[in-house]
Amino acid sequence: MRMIDFSRFVDPEHPVTNIAHQDIRTHLLGSKAAEVIQSVLEGHNRIPVTDEKMHYHGMIKAIDVLDFLGGGAKYSKFLSGRFNTKAQAIMETDAEAVTPKHSVSKVLAGMKKRNLDSCPLLVGTKFSGLVSESSFVHRVRGRTGIPVRDAMVAKPMIAREHMSVADVASIMVRTRYRRLPVATKGVLLGIVTPYDIISFLKSKNALHDLKAQTLPVTQVMNANVVTVSPEDDLAVAIDKMRSGYGCLPVVEENELMGIITHRDVLELLNA
Repeated sequence: MRMIDFSRFVDPEHPVTNIAHQDIRTHLLGSKAAEVIQSVLEGHNRIPVTDEKMHYHGMIKAIDVLDFLGGGAKYSKFLSGRFNTKAQAIMETDAEAVTPKHSVSKVLAGMKKRNLDSCPLLVGTKFSGLVSESSFVHRVRGRTGIPVRDAMVAKPMIAREHMSVADVASIMVRTRYRRLPVATKGVLLGIVTPYDIISFLKSKNALHDLKAQTLPVTQVMNANVVTVSPEDDLAVAIDKMRSGYGCLPVVEENELMGIITHRDVLELLNA
């Protein structure tokens, strides 16, 4: 597989602070679940949890909120405290942190080796920023000479049109897939994310009732999907990712051929 020389875009020996996201929404350990859910609905997919002095304690992702609302084992926490449940009961604590002493190349290698989608940036024990897959991928500019076909995931997991909202939520939580194409007979119908499901529940005043959602996933999916062609240069996909699309279905003559995500591009970066 042809690789992309990341040193063309960023000096690999520079500190990782040079590419970290700095403007990140955080929540306190004692923040209520209702506040965390609102942050997710405002588009924050990764929410670091800190104390009052910004000491880092954990991370809440949109998929964790879906888990909490009924998609998985965290639902027991919801039953105990409902929307007053504290953020620390929802967060995960296993994220691997990086520091300003880590170089770009070291963090890139570590994220690839350990299959990490993000790492909190800590100064001592205080949260300072976030390094994610997009921190690297969005810095790639210009043609790569690599067609999307060579980087995509062929035959990805999909949600079928008849699946219920509750069933799709459970699949997402179990597999940790943050985006699922919705397809029937190989034809792409849309794409669904934890945000789509949580937003739907909020609009129906049903955040407490995910498990009872028997409507088909087609009712909550995003049907206006941005796609790429398998023969497009990878740069085309990266440009669209830079505009906020973390997962792009790969479509040829209306047929879903695969998907390409930040992760797939990250695996091709070589610093």
